[in-house]
Order: sequence, then C-alpha cells, then structure tokens
Amino acid sequence: MSESKLLASLSGVDRNREELWVDGHAKDLSALNEFPDLRVLSFYRLSKRNIPLIESLKIPTLEVLSLRIASIPDLHCLSRFHTIKELGIWQSHTFNSLDGLAQFRNLTKLFLMQNGGLKSLEPIASLMNLEELYINGGVFIKQKVSSFEPIARLQKKFKVLDLSGTKCENSDLSPLTRLPEPDEFGISARFYPIEQIAILAAAFPRWKERLVKLQTNNYSICKKCGGSKKMTFKYRMRDLCPACDSLKIEQFLSDFEQLVSEKKEELRAQA
Repeated sequence: MSESKLLASLSGVDRNREELWVDGHAKDLSALNEFPDLRVLSFYRLSKRNIPLIESLKIPTLEVLSLRIASIPDLHCLSRFHTIKELGIWQSHTFNSLDGLAQFRNLTKLFLMQNGGLKSLEPIASLMNLEELYINGGVFIKQKVSSFEPIARLQKKFKVLDLSGTKCENSDLSPLTRLPEPDEFGISARFYPIEQIAILAAAFPRWKERLVKLQTNNYSICKKCGGSKKMTFKYRMRDLCPACDSLKIEQFLSDFEQLVSEKKEELRAQA
C-alpha cells in the first residue's frame, strides 16, 4: 500500500474496505472489528500499549497480516488471526521468537525480514501448507538464525525459499540439501564457508551459477587497465580484474567446480 494511505485513525473510514494500513499507535484500533470484509491488514509501528487490544480482535475474513516495526517478542498476541494465509513481520527488533507460529496452519507465505535474532526456526516445521518462505536481512543487517534444520523437516518443494541476508549461526547448509530444489532460491553465499556453498550447489544445480556469480566492484579499479574488478562470492579473495587476472578467475571457478563434484558424490553416498 502507498504510504499516503497510512491511517492514524479509523474514524470516518468506509467500513466496506477490504484493505487497511493502520498506524499501530492509533487509539481506536478496536474499530477493526467493524470491517466485515477486511482481507488485508497492515500495522505500522505497532505499540506495546496496543498489544492487549490486538489480542482481542476478531476478523474472520482476514487473509493477509503484516506488521512493520512491531513491539512484540513472539506471535502469541496474534492468536485470533489463525485463519490467515500470509504473514509478514518486518523490522521488529524485539521480535526474536517464533513461538505461537504453529497455530497458523493455513499459512502459504511467511515473510520474516530484518527482525531480532531468531532463537529457533522450530515452529516452521509444523507449517505443512507453506509454499513461500522469506527470511531476510538488510543491506547492513544480518538476520541471524540458529539452524535451518526445521525448514528441512518440511521435506517439500518450495515455490520460493529466500534466505538472502540470513546467517545461520552454525554455518551448516547441509539440512537444506534434503529439500527438493526450489522454484526460486536465494542465499547470501558470502556468509558461509566455500565447502558449504559447494554442497548447496551440488544439491541445487539450477542455482549453482547464481551462488558462484562474480560481482563487479565499481569501487575497486585495476591499476593496470583501469577496468572494474570482480569480487568472488566468498568475499575473501582480493578483487580480481577480468582482463588482467583471467587465469586466476578461471582457476578459482575450476577449483569450485571440482569441490561441487566431490560434494555430489558425498550426497549420492548418503542417499
């Protein structure tokens, strides 16, 4: 929704609206019960003062719920919204637990972006209808999680599995290899050891090129030819110039391909 439609009050708002974007500091949020056709509800800056009020709301038609900058530690306060199909929690630094998520049995999309460090992803393992999962950090903020194991236990093919900007504390990507290859996949390769990226590339060959993609660094200029250098996905090797360091880049990619081949054999042996 456009920011111009952010509602600081529900006074005078058409009760037939199906979508609302509401300031979470508003004093009349109880009026949300008066919208019989409300399908999409977004809160901006949900205050701690209004949490008890949110817990009492009954909106049986709601399908999509989004909270941005919400003062919540977990999801228990949203228990009345168990019929929703899409849930998003954004930029909520006090939000560090998925406790209460298991009640959302109908969820097909879950967005967790730039929140506090998540203690555990365990509740995700109960979301059998989940099709799209986004756990993301930002440009300067890592979204920290403890382990990807609960995602792997779903044992299902995701339409979207986007873990960009997310850093698993144990750096173990092997649980993800037990999943069917997602239709869309994203992860920040620079956060993980090269061996972990190789095993992921072995399991998800369709996404191997994206995992190993060399990125242009416009701030690093080759002193020999004046061209922009490339960064390896590891972000550990010094920037290389495609024109002057082509042999080094080829060797780097060749070594990675060899490592991927070894990981493929390991996966076959484990199957």
